[in-house]
Amino acid sequence: SHLLCRPLAVGGAMGRRDAGRCRPARLSALAPLAILGDYLLHPASAQPRLPDVPAPQPFPDLLVDGEWWYYKLLDTSFPHGVPLLSGSSVAAGSGPNLFKQLPEAEYVLMEFFVPWCPHCQRFAPELAKVVEALQSPQARSGSLVAVRSVDCERSELKRACDWAGAHMFPKLLLAPRSSFLDHAGARSAEMPGAAEIFAISEASQVMDFLAKHVPNWPADMPAPSPRAQGAPFFGWAQPPEGVVEPPRVQAQDLAVAATSLLHTAFSAPNFDAPTKAALFDLLHLLCVAGPGDTCRQSACAMRTSLDRDWEQLVSRTTISGDYEGIHVDALTVTTLSWARVEHEHRWCGRPWPDFAEEGWDWCRGRTPGTRGYTCGLWMLFHSLLAGVEHAQLAEVPPSALNSVASLAKPPMEIVRGTVQHFFGCAECRQHFLEVPVTPADTASPAAQIMWLWSAHDTATIRIGGEERERNPEAPARLRWPTVAGCPTCLGPDGRYAHGEVLAHLRRFYGPAYHDESQAAPAASPRVVGMYEQRALVDSEPILLEVFYFTLCPHCEYFLTKSLLPLVEAQLPGDKVQIHVVPMYPPLLQAIRHPETCKTSDVCHLALAPLCAFHATSLRPWPADSPELLRGTRFAVCDIADTAAGRGRDDARTANCASKAGISWEGKHGLRECAEGSKSIDLLGLGSRLLLPAMTHLYNDAGFKEPPSMPWVMVDGKLLSCDGPNATCAHEVVPNGTRPLPTSEAGTLLELVCKKLRDPSIKGCAGVRFGQQERSFMGTPEVHRASASGELRRRPSEATARWTGVAAGVAGVVAAALVAFRTWGVAPFHIDAVEETDPGKSLVLLEEAPQPSLRRCVQLALRGAEASKGG
Repeated sequence: SHLLCRPLAVGGAMGRRDAGRCRPARLSALAPLAILGDYLLHPASAQPRLPDVPAPQPFPDLLVDGEWWYYKLLDTSFPHGVPLLSGSSVAAGSGPNLFKQLPEAEYVLMEFFVPWCPHCQRFAPELAKVVEALQSPQARSGSLVAVRSVDCERSELKRACDWAGAHMFPKLLLAPRSSFLDHAGARSAEMPGAAEIFAISEASQVMDFLAKHVPNWPADMPAPSPRAQGAPFFGWAQPPEGVVEPPRVQAQDLAVAATSLLHTAFSAPNFDAPTKAALFDLLHLLCVAGPGDTCRQSACAMRTSLDRDWEQLVSRTTISGDYEGIHVDALTVTTLSWARVEHEHRWCGRPWPDFAEEGWDWCRGRTPGTRGYTCGLWMLFHSLLAGVEHAQLAEVPPSALNSVASLAKPPMEIVRGTVQHFFGCAECRQHFLEVPVTPADTASPAAQIMWLWSAHDTATIRIGGEERERNPEAPARLRWPTVAGCPTCLGPDGRYAHGEVLAHLRRFYGPAYHDESQAAPAASPRVVGMYEQRALVDSEPILLEVFYFTLCPHCEYFLTKSLLPLVEAQLPGDKVQIHVVPMYPPLLQAIRHPETCKTSDVCHLALAPLCAFHATSLRPWPADSPELLRGTRFAVCDIADTAAGRGRDDARTANCASKAGISWEGKHGLRECAEGSKSIDLLGLGSRLLLPAMTHLYNDAGFKEPPSMPWVMVDGKLLSCDGPNATCAHEVVPNGTRPLPTSEAGTLLELVCKKLRDPSIKGCAGVRFGQQERSFMGTPEVHRASASGELRRRPSEATARWTGVAAGVAGVVAAALVAFRTWGVAPFHIDAVEETDPGKSLVLLEEAPQPSLRRCVQLALRGAEASKGG
């Protein structure tokens, strides 16, 4: 007789757990047998023989110490608390006698386990109780039944595990000692007097099993103690001693979790339609919101490749007929060549074994065999949902594979599908999927972030209670965020403040989206466009990114003379994307104190432009889109006032909105946005774009002081566009600038058209690189006059009021000082600002030789004259 049950839609190399048993990673090469095991749970005497499926071809680049890379993550050990069967007890080779020596006892109870199996870890203290009870006088002080545990991860014991058919763990096998030594046979099912049991979790179950199968079992056998003295508890989810909680999620844990999860998914035992869809959804979510641009590109490439080559990468095996008297209905099993996929695709540009050799970081457990994968998986899921918020800002056109709009399901539902199909613990899976989901939970990325946190918190409370029931001495599980990590998250009443928790989740997990620390080292550092993912879309569009300051005269000149002509050219959106963000470093301070934003011009004057670009979600947008054109036209009109020092005037702002074709009044008008909370939200979104840009410029590109505004990046290259008529003629590098090749230099429109290399594009018709010198706003040249650092301005015929000029310079320089203090750069000092008559020089003396500050003063002089002292 046997029990028919439905197949488990879970699996993988990290070990699979269901109903108190784990499946080994090595079984992934025998997927059809694994699938049949889901259908047939039967006594050992009726165990079927099935044809072996060849193991996947070993690729040297996927091996560590001669074994598959993921074994290194699995081969952990823990203090088992039960005597282990030694390797010398098992005979090598294929002779008839399998066991050479066993403990002196009438019966031997063997436990087959693997150290990475959570059920084995949970069961170990229970089995230790049995060992203790079997030492009682009633059990003849251990001579009635002896217990030995067999570690099936040890190669010298592999023959015993294969003989016992140990494909699910833990498994107990009982037989007379003489049967083990003299009549083991070709497999355990042929051994006289053998009995086995699966799905065990309590010591009492083992004692009942022994009482049933051991003749003359003592009637007065004592019950197992509530807790075996000295038996370790293996569920402790504590980090190693002395390890302090990091301020943000560790990229190494995310990378190891991602590779482990993907390998688990790739090696699923059967890719029916729902399982295949779950795999593609997982890769798609990693492509959109995974940690680090390089890693996201890896996920996109894998998804594209699997979609294209699926039939060449899978094999199908049909199992049917009678096997030793057991009828099996026809079952077709589809397996994926996971080794080939991993051989052909790297993760984050690095070989998969790299991550196994590095192992876990913060997710290492205090007790070996704990934390690890489950900790990393939770962190990966949290990071993915937090990353969706960043992906919305960085999204390319909706048709691109890496856009949030291209996801077929809400990200939270993809996480749920991943757990349903690729997480092996049936009990854990059931608890997770039973967490209620309402429409409000999927209404926004923030709501999904909070749903996952709530589900995680619920699991922590439940598991912590179970652990304390099993062992009162087990340390309590800490709920997260901890008080140390977020002092404001937990109120005095012991309840979490959800607004504070959400902010902490964003701080802790959000930065992972931009973290490139796990990417393969680049040949040379580059100034990256923060949201450049050109390899992910077929046409590899040119990406232009612009960060500007609304009080900056040079920014006004650039927007008017360079950016607007480019946007108005309406170049094809599938070939050019433009990303405009009216943000600069001091605005980051406004995020901490939004209530003061509208009392400060530096912050207040940025709100209307942020709202004007709201339709683009402040992310890369097709160059020919009406949303981008309207936003740019408003920005050009508006900065003519703000950069000239005229402040914000409703009539002028409304006029700019009208010229740009943006509604001013009304429920969704620009005025409501700029004066309401929506603009503060947009300020927060803009800051999350500015921070990674600053981080990359400082850490990756090597800038020790911030480049001048505006920041103009074309395909990741930071350009200086302050030449005649805003010509982009230089690349900005940490030690200054270097000329662009003549074939590239020109106005922004000329530069982009040149990169397109397609003269048939309408917007590029007639584009030529200008060769003649053109005046810069009518401003005389500024140059270094002496080695002492003096900056001199050549005489001008302009009749500007020099007092106004000096005041304008002082205002711009003061703003610059605030910005540079934000970067931690020593400010320069103005020794003297001389008021002079027309035709004389304005002299600024500086102490620190900082090129970008000298450049700022130069631009301030030019802008001040352009505004004629205004």
